[in-house]
Formats: sequence, structure tokens, C-alpha cells
Amino acid sequence: MNDIADETLIRQYRGGNAAAFDQLYERHRLPVYNYIFRQVKMTAQAEDIFQDVWFKVIQSLHQLDTPSQFPAWLFTIARNKITDHWRKKKPEPLENEDELESHSAVSEQIAFIRSCMERLLALLQTLKPEQRDAFVLQQESGLTLEEIASIAECGRETIKSRLRYAMQKLRKGLEGCDE
Repeated sequence: MNDIADETLIRQYRGGNAAAFDQLYERHRLPVYNYIFRQVKMTAQAEDIFQDVWFKVIQSLHQLDTPSQFPAWLFTIARNKITDHWRKKKPEPLENEDELESHSAVSEQIAFIRSCMERLLALLQTLKPEQRDAFVLQQESGLTLEEIASIAECGRETIKSRLRYAMQKLRKGLEGCDE
């Protein structure tokens, strides 16, 4: 059943097969949650938004005109819910670099990797929202540039540009982590 296309699962769900929705959910839940979490960085908030996204999917799935576009539609809902979240709440201040240092109890190699990962997460928050959104969508969703452009409501070349600038900034900020 894992090889069943999203469109088929949607048709089956619309026909009353609840198990088809379960499979759709299992297939997409982790990428969607990771996308949300990378944007809000707080587990409780990410879980709330995640629940809102799937509630909206259940409410609106019958309105989806092009079931083959389900992943792009799903991530558009997630993006909109994240936008709503930030409109309601001011972003949390970034941790300073001293707080990102790992404890001396862990080995140097693990500490180094952790430091680089934390630096990457902090750097993601310094990207322009459009760049961060494009980068996280690309990394977490597996969507094509065209699908990301559709979600962001801009052109493919604009997405390519945003990704290029995001990667440049991240690479520069992660210098020293490639050892």
C-alpha cells in the first residue's frame, strides 16, 4: 500500500476509506512537522501548528481540485499556519553563541558536531524569511522548485535566487564546521 499515489489515496478517502487518509498522514507527517519545527523552534508551538495543519487538511481535502498537487497544497497550508503564528506572536530572541556551547562532559567530536548544528539552526533564523522558507521547504519537503514557487507565490527563478543567497549565507556562517 506504500506505493499507492497520493491522488489514489485522496480518491479513496473521499469515497469513505479512512485508512487511506491514515496512509496519507503517515507519508507526509514527518516532513511537515520538521518544516514547521524548523520555522518556530519550539516543540509545543510546532505541535499546535502541526495539529492545525492536519485539521485544515481534513476540513478542506474535498476542495482540492488537483490531488496530484497534494504535497504542495499541504505545505502551503503549513506555511500559512506558520505565518498566522508569527502574526500573533513576536519571535523569541536568538540564543547567544555562549549558550550554544556544549557541556564539557561530551567528547570533543560530539561537542563540535553539536556546535555546528546549533550554529546552523541559529543561522537559519538570521536568514530573510523568504530565504529561510525556501530553504526549509526544499530540505524538508522534497518538493520541486516549481512546487516551492507555487507555495511562495513567486517564480521559479526567484526561488532559485533565494536558495542561492540562503546557501551562501549558511556556508559563510558555517566556515570551520567542514573540518
